[in-house]
Amino acid sequence: MDFRARVVNLRAANCDLVALSSITRDTNQIVGAARKLGWKPDMIGSAAVYDNAVADVPGNAKLLKATEPQK
Repeated sequence: MDFRARVVNLRAANCDLVALSSITRDTNQIVGAARKLGWKPDMIGSAAVYDNAVADVPGNAKLLKATEPQK
């Protein structure tokens, strides 16, 4: 799935924070689309944010705000 159009809409809406509740593949695509557009909002997410497959993509770690899950 291509998330570019959705990311463009979020950017046009002046979102300061993007909350991701997506699987690893989609998280990479969303963060990658934002990075390619030069848009750098704060992003938080669910379990996929902690996946090495997301963190290891160059530039992703700078956009994502990972926090420890609450116990």
